[in-house]
Amino acid sequence: MQRLFLDLETYSPVNLNKAGAYRYAEEAHILLIGWAADDGPVGVIDLLQWPKLPKVLLDAFSDPQVELVSHGDFDRILLERALNGRFLFVKERWHDTMARARAHSLPGGLKALCALYKLPEDQTKLSEEHGLIQLFCVPRTDVADFRQRPAKRPKEWARFVRYCAMDVEAMRALYRKLPMWNFQGRERKAYCLIETINDRGFKIDLELTEKAVVLAESETRRLNAQTQKATNNDVEKASQRDRLLLHICTEYGVPLENLRADTVDKWVNHPDTPSALREVLSLRQEASKTSTAKYKALLRSVCSDGRIRGALVFAGAGRTMRMSGKIFQPQNLPRTPKHLAKSIDLAIECIKDDSVALFFNNPLEVLVACIRGALVPKQGHKFSVADEANIEGRGLAWLADEKWKLQAFAAGKDLYVLGYARSFDVSVEEVLEDEQQGGAMRLLGKVQELSLGYGGSVGAFTKMLQVYLAFVSGKAKDLLLSLDEKRVRDIVHRWREANSSIVGLWYELERAARNAIRHPGVVFPARHVSFRRDGGWLRMRLPSGRYICYWNPEVEDDGKRSTLWYWGIDSYTKQWKRLSMWGGKTAEQATQAMAYDIFIEKLLDAEAAGYRIVLPVHDEGVAEVPDGDEYSFEKLGEIFTRPIVWTPGLPLGYGGYDGYRFKKK
Repeated sequence: MQRLFLDLETYSPVNLNKAGAYRYAEEAHILLIGWAADDGPVGVIDLLQWPKLPKVLLDAFSDPQVELVSHGDFDRILLERALNGRFLFVKERWHDTMARARAHSLPGGLKALCALYKLPEDQTKLSEEHGLIQLFCVPRTDVADFRQRPAKRPKEWARFVRYCAMDVEAMRALYRKLPMWNFQGRERKAYCLIETINDRGFKIDLELTEKAVVLAESETRRLNAQTQKATNNDVEKASQRDRLLLHICTEYGVPLENLRADTVDKWVNHPDTPSALREVLSLRQEASKTSTAKYKALLRSVCSDGRIRGALVFAGAGRTMRMSGKIFQPQNLPRTPKHLAKSIDLAIECIKDDSVALFFNNPLEVLVACIRGALVPKQGHKFSVADEANIEGRGLAWLADEKWKLQAFAAGKDLYVLGYARSFDVSVEEVLEDEQQGGAMRLLGKVQELSLGYGGSVGAFTKMLQVYLAFVSGKAKDLLLSLDEKRVRDIVHRWREANSSIVGLWYELERAARNAIRHPGVVFPARHVSFRRDGGWLRMRLPSGRYICYWNPEVEDDGKRSTLWYWGIDSYTKQWKRLSMWGGKTAEQATQAMAYDIFIEKLLDAEAAGYRIVLPVHDEGVAEVPDGDEYSFEKLGEIFTRPIVWTPGLPLGYGGYDGYRFKKK
């Protein structure tokens, strides 16, 4: 046997979607194991009737030469738990078809992939399976013992067994059809590393987390009571969006379209907003700090040893292959309010001893600020944390060969200061002097760099500016708020003039992609990347050698211009749909993908040097290491800044800290 295909059906009283596979596995029972050896027939083992595994499976598990194939990592996690470590399931033995699909920008779901590849799978199988999973795999109040269910519903159980077998058939067919470009060599090592990090997990401060949940619930009750009073009982909870919008429209004649954070902030801060309306919106503003829900997510998913596992998704962020987060979403942690940054330790102690109200005015804001601090190293260890400083800015400059920026990065200069000075033809000293008076110039430089590098214009700049307005005050804030569209257009124009090589890259990428779509089999370079179309795929080859993949590309001409299209997962709706392709967006994808490649290479190097990574967050690696002088963030930073063979001339930088809690440095 060379390859064993596996699919498990399981039962657990734990909610899989909310708690994650590792916590779920602690109380799970395997009901069925669907399996097939190579091209052989599919078998299904009913463990409720025959609780012992057959010899053919035991032999396959014990043979390190047999590749184990599953769709997702769920089956590996459940088997390792059920077999109590009896077999050494090294990650290199597992082949995850879901991860392989995502690595090529395809949907991860089995049903979606079967539809995409037009596999002859019975479509009723996947539409009906959910009901059978609810029947046999989910706790139900009307059935005391899940083991009795198959005997009471024999027809449904027979269908469930058949469907398990069909999952194996579908997975085996996909294994043969899915591309392998991005799931071999270093990309396979990256997958194994991320799965190792998921297995390793990270410890949480349970006392802090439990007390935070109690405080959040208390504050929510308080805010709801105040909301009822402020709205004359029209609205029971500040979280009731539609009722709150109706009340605001009826009582104040203000037809708000939404209650998004930026909309609420605008009305709360507007001088003409009536005080009563400002009070209602302030309550909404305070109650909307949804990051407090992350504490509940931590409690739901924590394993019996106090660690959270499975918080990362390989290639979950789409086309760039960056990892995404799940369970409590570590890739989407809130910003620490500037005025609380130096008070986190005090705030944590106050949460633990129930004295937050004595020292802080806004308890929910304190909870949001402390969420990172809930992550702690195990006893006798510390966190050494290092990040790739401004890796996207450096990467874009390198891809575009924007020489002045590369020189500035190499010299360790502040690109936000230098960027503003270059765009507006003023001296660096003038920008630094302004920084001492509030920093409007440097902030504009920062917003320029973060919003305009990928083809963004007035809308992108204005949206980004709103995010950073909270970090300035006084005259500087008044100046930024006064910017009109004409002034913003001038800012955009000046930035593009100062970054002509980056602007040129946008057009080169789009031109190369268009030519590649029209001329299959021919390579079209665009500076450090290249495009080639093969069959139904357009591929952008990155400096690392891996590819960004575009399914079913086409060029559509309307007589005036040509538009590039491909099929992929929409980043907002998460639906498989037709997407447009243009130079700025392609530059963003190339930059972020290259940043990920650099980061993964550095994480692999760090692991080899003994830095046990427990959580990567964007471009930041969190290592749990023995407390002492042997390991430090400076030494980890040295690893992060070593030159890379395939990016000659790219200057790398790092920042970081050593500590006993995770924090925003």
